Amino acid sequence: SGPKTVKEFIDAAKAASAPFKMGGTGSKREDHVLTVFMEQKTGAKFSYLPYKSGGEAATQLVGGHTESNVNNPSENLEVWRAGQVRALCVFDKERISYKTKVTDTQSWNDIPTCKEQGLDVQYLMLRAMFLPGKVTQE
Repeated sequence: SGPKTVKEFIDAAKAASAPFKMGGTGSKREDHVLTVFMEQKTGAKFSYLPYKSGGEAATQLVGGHTESNVNNPSENLEVWRAGQVRALCVFDKERISYKTKVTDTQSWNDIPTCKEQGLDVQYLMLRAMFLPGKVTQE
């Protein structure tokens, strides 16, 4: 039951009397930014709920305290494997390359990109390496 595509999810969010609760890690960080991007692209309204970790965001989704979450895929792995959540789309220009089955029917590669599903939102989580200011060549 529930939405099986991004379009169905967005349509349900738009039709809801109150904004859908969207869980994620932290405030004004990647998950929150993606939620705002989704609102801007679709006109749907979400009430973003920041949690201390992706694991907590996944637990809140399974417990029915949120309608969805934006999360690091690995943070939802166990609840996805157990069939407690459904992967809807990835915010990347390409599907995740891993083809090993996670559930009986789905691998990481089976999750469509959001763009494939009509939601043109892409996001690359940037990372850099830093060293202390006084590091020597040795």
